[in-house]
This record gives sequence, C-alpha cells and structure tokens, in this order.
Amino acid sequence: RRALKLGGQNWVLQVSASSPGELLAPGLVSLLVLGVVLSGLLAASVARILVLRERSVWQAQDEADELQHLARVAEHTQQAVLTLDRDGRVDWGNTALLRMAALRPEQVPGATAAEVLGLPTGEPRRALEQALQAGHSLRLEVEALDHERRSRWLDLEIQPIRDDRGERSGMMVLGQDVTQRRQTELRLAAALRDAPHQGLGARL
Repeated sequence: RRALKLGGQNWVLQVSASSPGELLAPGLVSLLVLGVVLSGLLAASVARILVLRERSVWQAQDEADELQHLARVAEHTQQAVLTLDRDGRVDWGNTALLRMAALRPEQVPGATAAEVLGLPTGEPRRALEQALQAGHSLRLEVEALDHERRSRWLDLEIQPIRDDRGERSGMMVLGQDVTQRRQTELRLAAALRDAPHQGLGARL
C-alpha cells in the first residue's frame, strides 16, 4: 500500500498477492499498476486540454466574427475611422478615412494618427498625441492638410478601445470633414463684422 500524488491529486496504490509466488516480484506488479494509473491520468489530461482548446477556438472564432462584423459596419460608414495598436501605430483605417486624407491603403498601417490625418505641428496635434498616449477621450476640431496638400477642417473624436477585462487594448479615432461648415461660419462672421461699416456708409 503506497500513497502517490499525481496530477495534483492524491492516489493510494494497493497491491495484494493471491499466491506466494506473486510476492517474489512486488516491484514488477507495482510498476505495472503505476503504468496503468499514469496512462489514465495522461488520457484524462489530454482530453481536458482538447476541451479547453476547443473552447478557446470557439471563443476566438466568436471574437473574430464580431470584429469582422464591426469592420464591415465601419467600412460602410461615411465617418472616417482609424484604430491604433498598443504602440500608438495605426493598424486599420476605413475607406472614408482614405478618401478624407487622400491616402492609399498601404500608406496607413504603421503610421501615427497625426501623420495619417495630416495634422500640422501645434497645440491641436500635441493635444491629440497626449490623449492617445494617456488613453483619454478627446473631442476637437483642427485644420489639417490632406496628402494632396489641400486644407481641411476635421472634427475628431478620440476614444480608448477596451477588452473584456476593461483594460485598454488600443485607441480609436473618428473623424469627419467639416470644412464646408467652417467656411460657412467664417463667411458669416466676416459678414457680421462688415455689417456696421456697410450701414454707416449707406447713411453717409
């Protein structure tokens, strides 16, 4: 009778002899019984690993399906979308982003958000970079240059991407071209500034 600890569990190995001859080789019997026990434990361990692996495959497939669905939704939205990895580099951008920034698909991966969006050096760019590095949300409007050197006003929203545990796994930037609206606001402001002078000239 022996106590064994295998696979994190306690086992008792008991060997009995039915004839005196069997007492001559207790070590051989012990080895045979131990081999059977180990084989059973190995089979159980392998089965457990396969179950866990299958569950992991299902979970990974579910996550991949969800990401594919979200990518399809983002791909067809009119709003520019780009995502950044843990190192702060862009790893994906939708068609609206390519159109807004006048970029080709191969120019996006590995660049920074400021580079992709064409933000000039200045306070808005620093604010965006600080928010991305710290993982903070931010909303700002900034004047930028697309990659054909055309001036654009962008309404940007920065949001962290979090996993199931609530830990930050990346960042996301949503962008919209608001150039037409800003130009209208500037023309209206200029007209309001000129209105008193035009009224004074009419009275004179």
